[in-house]
Amino acid sequence: MHILKAGVIGVGYFGALHAEAYHANPLTELVAVADIDIRRASEVASKHGAKPYSNFHEMLRHEKLDIVSVATPDDKHTEPAVAAAEAGVNILLEKPIATDLQEAKKILSATEKHKVKLMVNFILRFDPRYRRAYEFVSEGGLGEVVTIWARRSTLLETAKKYGRFSNLIYDVIIHDIDMCNLFAMSEPKKVYCVSVGKTQRGAGLEDAYLAIIQYGGGSAASLETSWVLPKTSPHWLDSRFHVIGTEGAVYVELQSHGLEIVSGKGVYRPDLSNWPIVGGRLTGNLREAINYFVECVAKDVPPSPSGEDGFKALEVASALHKSASSGQLIELGK
Repeated sequence: MHILKAGVIGVGYFGALHAEAYHANPLTELVAVADIDIRRASEVASKHGAKPYSNFHEMLRHEKLDIVSVATPDDKHTEPAVAAAEAGVNILLEKPIATDLQEAKKILSATEKHKVKLMVNFILRFDPRYRRAYEFVSEGGLGEVVTIWARRSTLLETAKKYGRFSNLIYDVIIHDIDMCNLFAMSEPKKVYCVSVGKTQRGAGLEDAYLAIIQYGGGSAASLETSWVLPKTSPHWLDSRFHVIGTEGAVYVELQSHGLEIVSGKGVYRPDLSNWPIVGGRLTGNLREAINYFVECVAKDVPPSPSGEDGFKALEVASALHKSASSGQLIELGK
């Protein structure tokens, strides 16, 4: 089978995990990585026998890539994604698709024009608990969906790290927005959102959002998200997802990963779902997502979640942000 040549644009913590996944996949060869910090690019590249670049345009010109991951900051997705599309390279784009709807449209337009595959990396779609729950719901196991409830609360450190270029809605709860869109199986029509600001006022960030989404099929979703948990929290993420139907319910509970470590430093519950390194190897939902996208490219089939799914999630996220700012109910598509 043809080995696909892969590259990564942006090799911070998350981009480095993408590089690890491509290196470990027997269907791909990691040939290049790009980052504005050439020392970081060189560090990641040398680990996997790849070539480092400080400029992704140069990487796309000099390397014949089949696949590229774009793992740049949330507000820096458009230029590398469009450049990759113009170079004829299939794109795995970290969520959100962008932080602005017009920028997202530029990405979709470029990928459609140059006929390359685009997948927005919503890794919850590759978590076996969410996947099995969705199979049950989509097969009619709980009748018609009535309500969906999602919580995603994380550490204050996350706000300090990612708040410089993103927002709590775009960076954190957008995972659950995508899940709500998927499970509701109908189009979002109206949203209302309120925000709470206490610890991050000086940085111009909100601490929490509470939101409601009404769907065309008659169901509704409520979401809550925050990034104020202290370092002493026994888990870095409190994540839950409940769906109530006319004939049953499903409950996805992720705040405990089945392993608790107690030491003199306190209680620690390591993440064994998203991107854990076990036995020196990357495992979990992120690797599953990357492996899936590689298979889509190899078999020439459209990936899911698609660019359109990413745009829909951003459309809801943008409306929620607008509602929280204005205090008004927002109707989508108007």
